[in-house]
Order: sequence, then C-alpha cells, then structure tokens
Amino acid sequence: MKSYDCFYLVRKDKGKSFPVNKRFMILIIEGLLDMVKQQRATAKMITIWIEILTLILAGDGIINMIMLSIRQRYREIGIMRACGASF
Repeated sequence: MKSYDCFYLVRKDKGKSFPVNKRFMILIIEGLLDMVKQQRATAKMITIWIEILTLILAGDGIINMIMLSIRQRYREIGIMRACGASF
C-alpha cells in the first residue's frame, strides 16, 4: 500500500491552519484493492474445490447405495430361483 507524508498541510476551507509539526498521510488504496481482489479470488477457488469434493463424495455415496440395492436384489433372485421361480 502506497502512502505519502504531507508535512505542510494547511486547511483553507474555514481559515484554520494546522500546526506545522503534525503529519498527515494520504493513502492510495490501489494496493489495498489488489489485495482484496486476490483474497476474493482465493476464497472463490477454495469454495470451488470444496464444491467439487462434495459432489464427488455425494456421487460415491449414491453409487454405493445403488450397488448395495443391486447386490441385495441378486440375492433375492437367487433364492427365488432356488425355490423354483421362473422369470
């Protein structure tokens, strides 16, 4: 962040002047703005990675449930066939 020291600043709007030994700073917020943009981009990337990980884990859970249902159905069909059922 850039800053500039102004040693002799006189306020003329109401005819008042500040003592010469006081320091005033003028801040240029370009650096601060860049820092905020970088933090927003980082937060956005972290959010995207969390979303991707969540989708992968949710998909894995759904696939496991489908496989479990299919496996249970295979067992039922095998028992029915052993008892003489025909499909």
